[in-house]
Amino acid sequence: MSWWQAIILGIVQGLTEFIPVSSSGHLILSREVMGVVLEDFVWFDLLLHVATLAAIVIIMRKDILALFKKPFKVAFFIVIASIPLVIVGFFLGGIIRQTFYYDASFLWIFFLITAILLLASEMYEKKLTPKAFILETGWEIKNFWQSKLNKKNAAIEKKLTVEASVDCPNNIKNNDVGNDKILSKNAALQLDEPLSNEYLPDLKLKHAIAMGCMQMIAVFPGVSRSGSTIFGGVITNGKRKTIAKFSFLMSIPVIIGATLLDLYQGLTAEAVAETVTEGALALTIPWYGYVLGIVFAFAVGVFAIKFMLKLIAKANFKWFSLYMFTLSIICFFVFFL
Repeated sequence: MSWWQAIILGIVQGLTEFIPVSSSGHLILSREVMGVVLEDFVWFDLLLHVATLAAIVIIMRKDILALFKKPFKVAFFIVIASIPLVIVGFFLGGIIRQTFYYDASFLWIFFLITAILLLASEMYEKKLTPKAFILETGWEIKNFWQSKLNKKNAAIEKKLTVEASVDCPNNIKNNDVGNDKILSKNAALQLDEPLSNEYLPDLKLKHAIAMGCMQMIAVFPGVSRSGSTIFGGVITNGKRKTIAKFSFLMSIPVIIGATLLDLYQGLTAEAVAETVTEGALALTIPWYGYVLGIVFAFAVGVFAIKFMLKLIAKANFKWFSLYMFTLSIICFFVFFL
C-alpha cells in the first residue's frame, strides 16, 4: 500500500467513524476502489481504531470522567445499551464478517438502510409530512444559494468599508468587532462544555434500550452506528444534545471491541503464517504508512466529532440521507449487478 492510500484510508476512518455514513462501509468501498485487500491489513485497521478512540477520548474527556461520578446512571445505561450488540456480535459476528466485510456486492442494501434511518429521524424529529419535508428541502436549497450571494455582497461591502476607514482617526476603535469575537468564543466554549454534575439528567432507560437495540444492526457494514443510535433516541423522544452525547459515549466500548477483534485476528494470522511459512508474517505496509494513517485518522476524527455535535443540535440529516441514497444506487449498479 502506498503512502497516499494510507492517508486516504486514515481520512475515511476518522471522518466516517463519527458522522452518520458508516465507517466500515466506506472503508470497504475505499479499498475496493483502490484495489486494497482487506485481509492483508489487520494491523493497519487496529491502529486506525486506536487513533479514532484517542480522538473521542480527548474531545470528550470531561464527559468520560463524569461517568465515574455517582449515581453512575449513564455508565449503567452504556452497559445496558451495549448488550444487544455484544449478543449479536458473539453469535453472528464471525458469519457477518466473513459474508459481508470482504465483498462490496451487498453494500447498497446497508447504505439504503442508513439513508432511510436518517431520513426518518429528521422527519420524526421535526414532525414533517412528506409534502412538508420536500417543501422545506426546497426552501433550504434556495436559501443556501441566496446566502452565498449575500456573503459575496457582504464581502464587497466590507472591502469598501475597510478602504473608507483608512482615513479614520486612530482613537476610533471597532469595539463591536471585538465584542463579536468574544461572544463567538464564549459560545464555542459553551457548546463543547459537558453537562455537569447530574450528568445527562434527561437520559432515560428507554432511550438507552432503544439506542442499544438500533446499534445492534450496525454490525452490518454500511449501516451507520451513529445514524442508527440517533434514530433510536429520536423515536423515544430524547433531547438532541443528550442523544448526541450518549451516542458518542456508546461508541467507546464499540471501538475498543473492534480494536480487540483486530488484535485477535492479527495475532491469529501471524500464528498461522508462522506455522505455514516458518516465519513471522511480513508487514506489507511501510512504517510511514502506519504513521500517516494514524495521524490523519486522529486529526480528521477530532474534526468529525465537533462537526457532528453541532449537526445533531440542528437535527439536519437530510443531506447525509441523500448522499447515502446516491451511494446506494451507485453501489447497486457497480458492485451488485
